Amino acid sequence: MIKENIDKQLSEKSKSIYHDYGHFAIEFEQLTLSIKICIFSLMGLQGLKDFKYLRILLHDQTAFPLLNKLRSLLALHYEKEPERLKALDKLFSYTIKMIEKRNDIIHGSFFVTSESNGNLFKDKTGKFGVNPIEDNYDKTKFINYTTKLILAKNKFDVLNSYFYENDEVYFEIFNIKQLEQLDIDK
Repeated sequence: MIKENIDKQLSEKSKSIYHDYGHFAIEFEQLTLSIKICIFSLMGLQGLKDFKYLRILLHDQTAFPLLNKLRSLLALHYEKEPERLKALDKLFSYTIKMIEKRNDIIHGSFFVTSESNGNLFKDKTGKFGVNPIEDNYDKTKFINYTTKLILAKNKFDVLNSYFYENDEVYFEIFNIKQLEQLDIDK
């Protein structure tokens, strides 16, 4: 239900592929901010009083390093409750896919072919040589990706509020069925 409402709102707001591209980029930064806020909350729980120091340490961190730092902090936070950490596995694996997708889109060459379509070209290099990425983008694809970013951001916001809670609702929110909505490949 939440996903369908977000999809509808995004579809109604979209005017062009430029709008869709920009909205995707903005929502990604909101997701990154939510991850950073979780880090701030965990450090506050450990007694950090002056967050200016933490802001200095994190100011130039991108999504991947922030996500890794959060994962490490959560391992400490849930040290005596490993099942809570385990429940977050899919949230982190789907978020990694979102970060990779965002990097492909933002750092690739995106050519607008019409008011509602565009093409992405990017060469990714790795241990097996070059992997060229060529993909077509339209309103539907961007709405899907942007919806996933918003849903993931919402999950990190909820996670942030559950650092202080010990009830079982945690497992209703962070279960495989709920988290599968975040799979950017679906």
